[in-house]
Amino acid sequence: MKALTGRYHYRSYCPKAGTPGTAQVAAPWAPPGVLAAETSAAGEVKGKLSFGPGRELAVTGSITAATAALPEGIELTGEGLGAVYRIRGYFVEGSTHLVGTVLSIQRDVAGQPDGTHGPFILFPAE
Repeated sequence: MKALTGRYHYRSYCPKAGTPGTAQVAAPWAPPGVLAAETSAAGEVKGKLSFGPGRELAVTGSITAATAALPEGIELTGEGLGAVYRIRGYFVEGSTHLVGTVLSIQRDVAGQPDGTHGPFILFPAE
């Protein structure tokens, strides 16, 4: 089983209302963050996702097993500052990166409406 242990850079993106004739369909959502996480032998993940002083989310969840259609991944919840997010992603084979989708369930700290979702990437900070 893979693990989400250590420090990871976090970047997320959300839909952006485009100007006619432009190609950008997503923009940075949250400021760059750092996830510090530990994974237990049972595959339970706990950690903190920090976007700077006083801007942290408690992160909990688990590692998901690979299936015939999907690689090993993560199912996480991030909570803090009144906000709640669902974070689902996958370990990229042959890489140290994880990619997936983040969904704002409640009170996005960046002011996006509930239900906003977009891609994210995690990659080792060390």
